[in-house]
Amino acid sequence: MEPMISLPKIHVFRLQVNFTIRKELEALYAKNGLTLTDTINMFSNSP
Repeated sequence: MEPMISLPKIHVFRLQVNFTIRKELEALYAKNGLTLTDTINMFSNSP
């Protein structure tokens, strides 16, 4: 199986998040070396 990182993007979607919540999420995921975009992509690629 190919690593998820090299798979082509086949869907595009927009997500609107409250500014305060977004900043909290960015800080939370940054502690684990992830961006909010990385995290959304990771969850959207789950089976």
